Amino acid sequence: MTLQTTPWNIQDYLISEERIAGFLDAVFEEGDPATIARALDDAVRARKRIADSQNLPNVSESIPVSSLESLAEVLNLFHLKLAVVPQ
Repeated sequence: MTLQTTPWNIQDYLISEERIAGFLDAVFEEGDPATIARALDDAVRARKRIADSQNLPNVSESIPVSSLESLAEVLNLFHLKLAVVPQ
């Protein structure tokens, strides 16, 4: 018997700004820089798709996430702020 799988794409689940914020919150909680960079890229692509479907202002898909300035730009795009809390 072979294992059957179905394709999975995070973009299918990032369908609102609230879901994007929850996704980013979970990723930041894990704290892995490579995962955070990928998640920010996914979030920007999802926000662009949402903006396109609702005729909202366009969003750049090419925001690099390799610097603190870029991180601040992405967080500002989603009206989010970065908080530091004790572990």
